[in-house]
Amino acid sequence: MKLILKIAAGVILAVVVLVVGIAACAGAAVNQAAKDLSKKQTWTVHVSAPAGDRWSGSIGNHSVDGKGSKTLVVHDNAITAADAQKQTAGHWRLSLVLSKDGKKLDSSSTTAEYGVVTVSGVNF
Repeated sequence: MKLILKIAAGVILAVVVLVVGIAACAGAAVNQAAKDLSKKQTWTVHVSAPAGDRWSGSIGNHSVDGKGSKTLVVHDNAITAADAQKQTAGHWRLSLVLSKDGKKLDSSSTTAEYGVVTVSGVNF
């Protein structure tokens, strides 16, 4: 009977150590993921519009007014978004392309009068 109690105690101790070890690893992984998400990263947003046509919007956490095509570099977290709305009347094309490290992540375009385009991306 004493042998069975010693084996049971040993199994219980092993399970407790295993659970504590797994919890510690999971906690470390969550902390690392949170740090990675909060690091500023470099994103590129290319706005394409005819030379005389105006647009405005938000790129990352910045408001932007523009005219014609423009490439913007944004330093934002692991998740970012951009939007733009046509400010000049007409059915001309307004496009946004979101890139990271030269790789196109999202794109959107509109020809609607005063139309809106939105792009977003994640990097984790």
